[in-house]
Amino acid sequence: IPFGINAVPKKPMRPLTAYHIFFQIEREFIIQTIAGEDADKSIHDSKFYLDDVPQRYRNIKLLPDWHAGPGKRKKRKHRKQHGKIGFLELSRAISTRWAQLEQIDQDTKSFVTRIAKQELDEYYLEMKDYKELTKDLVPEAAKSVARPSAPKKKTKKRSRDNTSMQSLQPRINLSLPMQQQQPPSEAPQPDMACSLY
Repeated sequence: IPFGINAVPKKPMRPLTAYHIFFQIEREFIIQTIAGEDADKSIHDSKFYLDDVPQRYRNIKLLPDWHAGPGKRKKRKHRKQHGKIGFLELSRAISTRWAQLEQIDQDTKSFVTRIAKQELDEYYLEMKDYKELTKDLVPEAAKSVARPSAPKKKTKKRSRDNTSMQSLQPRINLSLPMQQQQPPSEAPQPDMACSLY
């Protein structure tokens, strides 16, 4: 993990799971094999046909780093990708295929599992190096390296007035013995102007 003299190394990000790797390659397969024109033709400019993928995916173009996890893949320019299928429909189709992948296509399942294991092993090596580099740092400096978490939402405190508090109060007359209490449906409603407490 390269870093400057006074810089703190960046903490490695966890790699993609086998499911997420399958999602990436199956997404490309669905988008490239579904009928219709791409909204932006340039989305395939830097993609290539790869030989080291299962037979099902040899006729689709993939980025060289198609399986790279967060922080390792080159960021793409935001633009409309294809317009052929919505994300919800796409993710449902892929998750259904994933659930049946063990029985239908064992070659693809073992392929994505192998890549996920390689990525995880690489991550563990990077974490080992990271921990070695940051072990002598002051804890505050090491904390500043960690990815910033999303800002926490402030919860509004509810202010309760007398009427809302009274609705939460039990409708039992504490001055009468329990045998003389009326059922709740017949119990008289408390006077809104007075408080029991």
